[in-house]
Amino acid sequence: MSYDGQQRTYATYVPNIYHQDSTSVPLLINLHGISDNALNFTGLGYDDIADTANFIILAPQALDFDILGVYTIERIWNSGVGAEIVPIGQVAYPNSTIDDVGFINALVDSMISQYQINTDEIYVTGFSMGAFMTTRLVCELGDRFAAAAPIAGTIGESVSCGNNSAGKVPMMYIHGTADVTVPYDETFNQGGDLWRIAGAYAEEFSDYWADKAACGNVDHVEDILTNANPSNNVNVTTKRYFSEDGLVFEHFRVDSVDHVWSNSFQDEINYEKTIWRFFRSGSKNYTVGCGETTSIDEEASEGNNNEEDYDRSAPLSQRIKLRANPRKDEVTISIQGSDIQTLRIIDILGSTKEVIDLRSDPQESVTIDVSDYPSTQYLINVVATDGEETIFYNKLH
Repeated sequence: MSYDGQQRTYATYVPNIYHQDSTSVPLLINLHGISDNALNFTGLGYDDIADTANFIILAPQALDFDILGVYTIERIWNSGVGAEIVPIGQVAYPNSTIDDVGFINALVDSMISQYQINTDEIYVTGFSMGAFMTTRLVCELGDRFAAAAPIAGTIGESVSCGNNSAGKVPMMYIHGTADVTVPYDETFNQGGDLWRIAGAYAEEFSDYWADKAACGNVDHVEDILTNANPSNNVNVTTKRYFSEDGLVFEHFRVDSVDHVWSNSFQDEINYEKTIWRFFRSGSKNYTVGCGETTSIDEEASEGNNNEEDYDRSAPLSQRIKLRANPRKDEVTISIQGSDIQTLRIIDILGSTKEVIDLRSDPQESVTIDVSDYPSTQYLINVVATDGEETIFYNKLH
């Protein structure tokens, strides 16, 4: 497509199960790293998931960056991250005159005009510099996105993120501790005394974004070892940040892993499956945003069914809400504009943990006591008066 006087390239993946005359489907925007390309990023395993989950993948492509006619860096985003020449304190920001935010925004509009896209389910993710670009998009376009997931990249020093709507976008983040390209913390500087990346470290970014999502009021943080493999030291720890109202941010720390995709350690963590599960289910467990908030107890008593606050035509998957209250070991499920008839809680092994039958007295909101639930992942099948939906719940403490 032509944008801002230049021809821009992108690739898409449309699964065979998609039909133009069917209901609208999610759009997943996947952003490549330096010198990678759009076609590669319609794959990475997301295409296999799309074949059954029925969503469309959009992979925009960055432009080349010419350095004084001497050297060209291929396909690099104006993501707000740069490289500082330490001895002189000067930072170079590649492609800083290119409006990549505007290009991707226009491209999303084009996809909406061509396909049946559910505009409430537009997700963005990216790897390496694509992760930096992901964060910039959220900062500048805000809640156009339903959720975001940067991988192995943080936020560039030139990015201004004062947009209040950015903090309302549920975000999860994955980074390897052995990353020598985008360092995990300040103990490693890949450029030594000569240069450094002008962007946040992984730990610094996690604390920054959690604080933003919690409106400056992070109440507590949980570090939970979710997977360990002594044979290769690839241990996965989930760092969960909470405000007083609930979960606001999750950071997956992957020990002993460098700046790579998860192909070689799928048993410990599968990036694409983890991210898609977060987009469709886990992100709905977040309590983010700096407007007036309602406590979990108030939502349970009121049903959270204010008719002015939701779209009656929205599918059940968009109206169902899960709120976890780790202090009370409770989970509250509510549905806007509907009543819950039955709940079936299923653990990761497929065993039914609990069934709550409300068919004789359907409820707008149900609170489940999970104090005796083992720490693992659960599927909660919800049968409501106007449909059925299965949502994801991860108990990590």
